[in-house]
Amino acid sequence: MSAQNIERSKLLVCCKKNPRAKINLFCFPYSGAGPAVFRRWVNLLPDAVEVWAVQLPGREARHMEPMNARLYQVVEEAVQQITLVSTQVAESARPFAFYGHSLGAYLAYCVALKMKSISDDSLRPEGLFLSGRRSPDHACDELLSTLTDNMLTKRLAEMGGISAEFAAEPEFLRMALPKLRYDLSLNETALPVELSEIDKKIAAPFWIYRGLQDGQAPEVLVQTWQNFTALECMHSTVPGDHFFVTNNTSSFMPKFVADLRAVFPN
Repeated sequence: MSAQNIERSKLLVCCKKNPRAKINLFCFPYSGAGPAVFRRWVNLLPDAVEVWAVQLPGREARHMEPMNARLYQVVEEAVQQITLVSTQVAESARPFAFYGHSLGAYLAYCVALKMKSISDDSLRPEGLFLSGRRSPDHACDELLSTLTDNMLTKRLAEMGGISAEFAAEPEFLRMALPKLRYDLSLNETALPVELSEIDKKIAAPFWIYRGLQDGQAPEVLVQTWQNFTALECMHSTVPGDHFFVTNNTSSFMPKFVADLRAVFPN
């Protein structure tokens, strides 16, 4: 498949072309979010990084698409597109890493696991940076996707994911809640059987972040990410709630950039 074919795929979006880039950072958004979250990161990251974001159905350029793809279908498409970007879009193959928050952390891990099952390690992430989620060993103990609109809005406000102003805006909720429900249903889906039969350990170091006040990702359940890597697993706690990556960027980003430089020092 050519670079032109990749342009047609809407699953991956290049947040900003970077001719000087030496590495690709593939970013997986949290529930309800899209590439816009990571466009704001571009100028905060090292010059050597080109940022690519996963764009799920219903988001931005895919706003007219039905939100009915199952978790494993999303994972398969992401693997295909990341492989193409990593091997054919750049003038030469670039090393890459994954970042994901909440649902995005789960998706990033599933994609890395799928890549492990189909490659000889010649194409794999150099590191996984995962935030705001318990490990796949622990199922979600609250099925947010099944709550009523009022209850879901209330829970999102409690988690720091929606302001009081937006929570009181019917038109915003009409547009946002279907995306949230779809994404939450992916997050609440157990590891697909196609992936559960693979050795769960990824041959890449993990960097795990959690918000100090994040009730969705208790420390004891976040610590078990160490069971999913064959290498090191580093843990960091950041001031903030579940949405510290957007609500407390000033604390999170310097730490994330420092960790990213540890993987890609040049």
